[in-house]
Amino acid sequence: MDILIRSAGAYLFLLLVLRVTTHRVSRTMTPLDMVIMFLFGGLSSQAVLAGDQSITAAVIALSTIVLLHIFVSTAKLRFPGLGRVAEGTPSIVFAHGKWNEQRLRELRIYKGDVLAEMRQRGISDIGQVKYAIVETHGGISIMATDG
Repeated sequence: MDILIRSAGAYLFLLLVLRVTTHRVSRTMTPLDMVIMFLFGGLSSQAVLAGDQSITAAVIALSTIVLLHIFVSTAKLRFPGLGRVAEGTPSIVFAHGKWNEQRLRELRIYKGDVLAEMRQRGISDIGQVKYAIVETHGGISIMATDG
């Protein structure tokens, strides 16, 4: 029973920590982001299993985390507020020619990240961008101006 509680606690804690610490997706992860992810995995597995190296303990822990993840994912559909807490909301970081410096700082997103996404979409001039939005999954959406 204690493995169930530790697994659920680790899941919820890591969800909170990752929600607060990063807004990047795997395709844009920096080496620093990857170090954090690997350390979280290693440290949390030690805490969850608490020295119990049996296959049964690992299966119970993994099953608990999977079921909790399914529950949270399903509950987001019924309770949109839970989705906003767990995943956040999209954030406009550039609109109508102006950068939202405060939002960039809060999200720890660099203008260079937005400009790189813009270039990947074939847009060479920032004047062609109406909005740049950091999505809940960490990706950056670029909305071009009309014309």
